[in-house]
Amino acid sequence: MSPAPKIRQLAFRLAVILSLVAAAGGLLIVLGWWGSIPILPVPLPDRSDVGAIGGFALLFGGISTATVFMSGQWRWLSPAAGTVVLVLALWGLVGGFPKGLPLDAAPLSLPSAATFLLLAVGMLSLRATRQLQVVATGVAALCALLVCIYKLVVYAYWFQDPSGRVLLLSMPPQSAALQALLALALLGHLVHRLKKPPGKAPGLVLGSYGLMVVICILGWAHFNHEESVAVRKDAEQLAANLSRVLEEHVYRSFDPIDLVFGEVARQARTSGLGSITESREEWRNLRATAESLPQVSALIILDAQGDFRLFSRQFPPPGGNYSHRDYFEAHKAGATRHLGELVAAGTSGKPIFTYSRRLDDSDGNFAGVVLASLEIGYFQAFYRSLDLGPGAAVGLFRRDGELLMRAPLLPDIAEQDLTRHPIYTSLIHQSPAGTFVGYSPYDGEQKLAYYLASDSLPFVINTVMGMNSVIMPFERRFVQSTGVLALVLALMATMMLVQLRALERTALSYDRVRQSQRFAQGVLDSVSPAIAIVSPTGEIISVNAAWRRFGQENGASDSTSHIGQNYLSTCQGAEGDHAEGADLVAEGLSAVITGTSKEFEHVYPCPGPGGERWYRMKVLPMSDGSGRVVVSHESVTELKQAEAALKTAANTDQLTGLNNRRAVIEQAESHIANARRHHHPLSLLMIDCDHFKKVNDTFGHAGGDEVLRRLAGIIRETCRTGDIFGRLGGEEFVAVLPYTTGDGAKILAERLRQAVEHASVTHDGDVIIFTVSVGVATLKTEMDITEVMKEADQALYHAKANGRNRVAVMAGETVSPEV
Repeated sequence: MSPAPKIRQLAFRLAVILSLVAAAGGLLIVLGWWGSIPILPVPLPDRSDVGAIGGFALLFGGISTATVFMSGQWRWLSPAAGTVVLVLALWGLVGGFPKGLPLDAAPLSLPSAATFLLLAVGMLSLRATRQLQVVATGVAALCALLVCIYKLVVYAYWFQDPSGRVLLLSMPPQSAALQALLALALLGHLVHRLKKPPGKAPGLVLGSYGLMVVICILGWAHFNHEESVAVRKDAEQLAANLSRVLEEHVYRSFDPIDLVFGEVARQARTSGLGSITESREEWRNLRATAESLPQVSALIILDAQGDFRLFSRQFPPPGGNYSHRDYFEAHKAGATRHLGELVAAGTSGKPIFTYSRRLDDSDGNFAGVVLASLEIGYFQAFYRSLDLGPGAAVGLFRRDGELLMRAPLLPDIAEQDLTRHPIYTSLIHQSPAGTFVGYSPYDGEQKLAYYLASDSLPFVINTVMGMNSVIMPFERRFVQSTGVLALVLALMATMMLVQLRALERTALSYDRVRQSQRFAQGVLDSVSPAIAIVSPTGEIISVNAAWRRFGQENGASDSTSHIGQNYLSTCQGAEGDHAEGADLVAEGLSAVITGTSKEFEHVYPCPGPGGERWYRMKVLPMSDGSGRVVVSHESVTELKQAEAALKTAANTDQLTGLNNRRAVIEQAESHIANARRHHHPLSLLMIDCDHFKKVNDTFGHAGGDEVLRRLAGIIRETCRTGDIFGRLGGEEFVAVLPYTTGDGAKILAERLRQAVEHASVTHDGDVIIFTVSVGVATLKTEMDITEVMKEADQALYHAKANGRNRVAVMAGETVSPEV
């Protein structure tokens, strides 16, 4: 079995398993909610939509499983059941469920309802046409899965560190887990029904769109992350501002009490405690002070034994000992200030808490306690003036978690205890201010709590905000962004399917074209010239077998021989010795491509391992009107070799192997023209073998020929690279010396004369010694080759007339003989 069927079969099995697991989970939740079975309740605090979530999961899982096994018989099952679920989801989203259904009457949370709607759309479209099936089912299932994954990831962060991250979705995690299983099951059904398109191009399309989908998902996640951070910051800032206002109110409430405490402590230290507690005048002053402070219910002074010594409401005070109270024990142990626990006042029955200070005598020993009983009604009135919003609350706590005041006020406020809450056991010891997300012990609702511990007094301000009010704006934007993501993914999926369909049609037409191309390629391969088809942009489209061999012989690295490369750009970018020829080819090729020329032909050399080769390049336009051209390279090496042989024979002296008269004069004319153009010197030597007729008469023509060949060799050895030399006829030779002045030519001529003088030729046992006379002339501006040779010939004549075996230089109108 190929990999694709195996993957589809695996997807089918996973879809069945996931559907059954989701149905089982939904059944477990429904039973735990409906029957209140102790072993089945949801592990988190109950929510109003737990029963609905379980019922939906059970219904979806059952439908998904039944669809797999009964799709051949009951094709209406999936659309009908999907429609039912869709209606129920909308009903639950808008106004809650009917009382008769085994579901909660309250509506679903926004994220839960939106996810179930996506799953319902995916279920409905599972039986649609292939294109709609891929778009609707795939996009709906993927978006539902992303919502669930987002919820589970955020919940995992919150579970690891409750104070570090806000749980920004009201859908419970068990709902997200079951919905994620259902979304995966839908994706498994989709994969099972689809078939992988053939070829590599669809894979590239799928990969590119997959990358775009990942980018969109990352953008969606980043947007929601930024939104969650903004929501948390806004909520924290609001709670922090409110906490600071409350802290300032507490300080302003305690400041006048601290002034009274300070005065009492001063008198106790200087005059003794009796000067205050035994004086009716001091009692009147304390009573007036207590009555002027609305937050103070009474002012009390206890001595070092805990006995009641002064009471602002009564003089003398009622008896009693309070040494057992926590504030008295704290001050006796050394505490300067202390906030007492919340208690019910003995006379009024209203809840109060105490604020006290230690008193010392003149020796610094414990002398007693001064305390103020504070009525929470004063603080309650101020807290009620604040706009707290739904689900919000503020509280005043001791640093050990004992509740002093809360708004809104609870009926059993004196019995509330948060001494083991993380805020008071650890968080305030790590940082004096921060946030904590958790469930309130008072109402069981999820709250965002901001705590602020005083740095000078032992109290903590706790501002609590209901998570429903915090997350409601985020949930709306979260669902909206998910909808936008679904639309974008649907658009991309539609474009992808259209492109895949176009690729399928292209593949079919490509097969037909490939058949015709094979026929044309067979024709091309049967032709001996190297042929390439070049596009209007200069790119090599196709080559024949001869071209591939041609490319391999010239160093191509693969058998395609530059297919796909731009022939025109390669010629235009050529450098080095072949740049001029490559530019010519580029111009000709471009002219044929653009239509300015009907054809182009160029013959060029091509060095190879076996020596230099020659090719004829021809460029002709194709007759199909496509703008493409045919480039052919045909070997003309044999023809060129024959032409070169004929040219060599025509320009070479057969006896000496030097240039003949015609070749020398042609090359000399070119060098003279170049010397005139660039104003550089040029000289010419006329060389004649002395008494050559005597050599022929003495040793025969064969001996004379040996002398001429020897003289030609000496001339070849003496002249420099770039000099032009040859035989004019008989015993007369000529040498053209470019870039050479008269003095330089005279030196070279003398070197030649001496070399000949010391040379000899052996012929038939006879040694032949010979000499030469040399005439030197230098080019003047107005001269041509004939005039230069004439002057050199005149110089040669003077050399011979003056005894031969010498060099004569033509200087102006006179000859300067050189021995």
